[in-house]
Amino acid sequence: MLVAFAPIVMFLLGVAHVIIPARVLVTSVVAFIVIPLGAAFLTRLWLVRARGREWFEQRFLARFHPVTRAGPARHAQR
Repeated sequence: MLVAFAPIVMFLLGVAHVIIPARVLVTSVVAFIVIPLGAAFLTRLWLVRARGREWFEQRFLARFHPVTRAGPARHAQR
């Protein structure tokens, strides 16, 4: 996702003859993919160390169940 997103979007926009500077595209990848992914990783790491994996999986992830079913459903298959 991090590596292929910008080139794919540049290709698709080029096909549609829409010009967006590469710098804007890279900035959007950092703002909307890299930063949230890094924040999620650090949050998980911190919470697992502070509260334990069981608390993280049973309590913290359960709070997001109404918002997304992909994470808890995939997690439940483990």
